[in-house]
Amino acid sequence: MNFENFTIKSQEALQKAAEIATSNQQQAIEPGHILKAQILEGELILVATDAKSIKAVNVERDARVALSITDFDDPYDQLLVRGRVAEIRPDDDLVVLDRMSQKYLGVPFPRRRWSKRLVLAVAADVARHYHSSLRHRAP
Repeated sequence: MNFENFTIKSQEALQKAAEIATSNQQQAIEPGHILKAQILEGELILVATDAKSIKAVNVERDARVALSITDFDDPYDQLLVRGRVAEIRPDDDLVVLDRMSQKYLGVPFPRRRWSKRLVLAVAADVARHYHSSLRHRAP
C-alpha cells in the first residue's frame, strides 16, 4: 500500500489517527482512531433510522446525542462520541443505506419496505477513544 496514492484528505486523516494512537500509547492504527480523526476534522457522522423510531422522535425534541462505536473484534475498544444532530435528511430512496451496504457488504441494502427513512447528520462536540483493561474470560 503506497501512502502517496491516497487523497490529501485521507493522508491527513491517517496522520491524525497515528497521532491519536501514539497519544494513547497504542502501536497500531485501528478503525476507531481513523473515525476519531475524521470527527476531529469536522466530518459528520451519518445515522440512518426510520422516521417513526424512538430515536427520530427524541432527536426532534432534543438534538443532543451520544454514540458508542465498538470494535467488532474487541468490544472493549470503543469510540465514545457526544454531539448534536446538525441536519435531518430524508432518505426514502435509501441512497445512504445503499452506499453503506455497498461499501461494507458489496450489495445494495436488502430491506426496501420502510414507511419513511431519515439520516441524522451528527456533528461531534467530543470524541474520545477508550480501551478498557477488562477482558472476558471464558468459563
